[in-house]
Amino acid sequence: MDDTQHPASFLPLTIERIQGLVESIQDAFGNDFSRAVFTNHLWVLFEDVPGYETGDVPEALIESAWALYSRPGVNS
Repeated sequence: MDDTQHPASFLPLTIERIQGLVESIQDAFGNDFSRAVFTNHLWVLFEDVPGYETGDVPEALIESAWALYSRPGVNS
């Protein structure tokens, strides 16, 4: 029996879950990063998210997370 789940088998992340990832980065690493450093931290977190652990993270998802992280007033 093949119980392998393929990326298409997983639901897309909701905005609430993306916000949770952003908050995890802020809690664990701080909140004053360049986009490149933020993206590296995000990739580390995705290693534990089913469907994204291979590093194949859509650019739109990274954009959404960055938009939440870099909102005015959030990191000040």
